[in-house]
Amino acid sequence: ENAYPSPEQLPSPIVATVGPEQGTQVDKVNELSAETTFLELSDDPSSRNAILLQCEFNPRDSSILAAAGTDALARMWTLSRTMPDLGSDSPGKPVFAPHHNLLDDNVPSTTTATGLAWSSDGENIAVSSEPLDDGTAKVEFWRKDGALSASVNTFDSPVICLRWNLHNSACLALSPQNEGRGTQITVMYPSYDL
Repeated sequence: ENAYPSPEQLPSPIVATVGPEQGTQVDKVNELSAETTFLELSDDPSSRNAILLQCEFNPRDSSILAAAGTDALARMWTLSRTMPDLGSDSPGKPVFAPHHNLLDDNVPSTTTATGLAWSSDGENIAVSSEPLDDGTAKVEFWRKDGALSASVNTFDSPVICLRWNLHNSACLALSPQNEGRGTQITVMYPSYDL
């Protein structure tokens, strides 16, 4: 009278393994949570929708990481093997690395950081962004300490690529034009004095 067979009536599943090892792991598994540093992509704990589009380490200081993406994601972290002690009252809780925002605090959450590029000396990073609602774009120049040093707000379409020259005195930006049938090339010489 049961519509479903009882577990005793079902045949045993056939175990199949694929790959070079066909056994059970007997080696001790290391717990990485105590040695893992987590990166927050958003200040809003209820918003976990940010999509990471680009991520780059500083070319001269591999402990500095910058990331760009959707939902106004443009951040820079200084990573360390020795993160601050959280105290004995929070064992097992994740350790989040401190960060600098690389977009103005007043940008709408619909802003997408479309690109980033470190200067070859690692002293500056260029970040391009575009608010979803107005279609304009800008490029901001930040120092590696997280301070804004220059801004260019004259783009009518998204900046899709940023590159510094070898002397770190100029930054090139590429923007699609005419519905993707052309390209605008802009060379900026940031003065670093806002």
